[in-house]
Parts: sequence; structure tokens; C-alpha cells
Amino acid sequence: NIEFIKHGCSEEDDLRMHWQNRIAFSIIVGMVAGAFAFALTYQCFRDYQRRRTLQRGADESPPVEV
Repeated sequence: NIEFIKHGCSEEDDLRMHWQNRIAFSIIVGMVAGAFAFALTYQCFRDYQRRRTLQRGADESPPVEV
């Protein structure tokens, strides 16, 4: 019974640490996922732009006049 009471005392700290870890973990995962998605879309966007410029006439910089 004494062990159980001791466990009850330390459980709150464990829970708080657990939540802090979960929050930090989710933040890290979210940052990584966001960076990955950004890199992926950026790469696709660059590819798309390059393809359009190649179709237009192999110009490195897109013309200003539309």
C-alpha cells in the first residue's frame, strides 16, 4: 500500500513529463513534415516553372510582358 501511495505521488510528474514530451515530439514531427512538404512542393514548382519556360522558348528568365 505504501508503494502504491508513492507511485500516486510520482504519477503526476510522470504525466506532466509525458505531456511535455508528447508536445515537443508533435512539434518536431510537425516541423519535419512541414519542411518536407515545403521542399516537395518547391521542387515540383521549380520543375513546373522550368518546363513552362522550356516550352515558351528556352528562356532562363520568364518574360515580363504577358
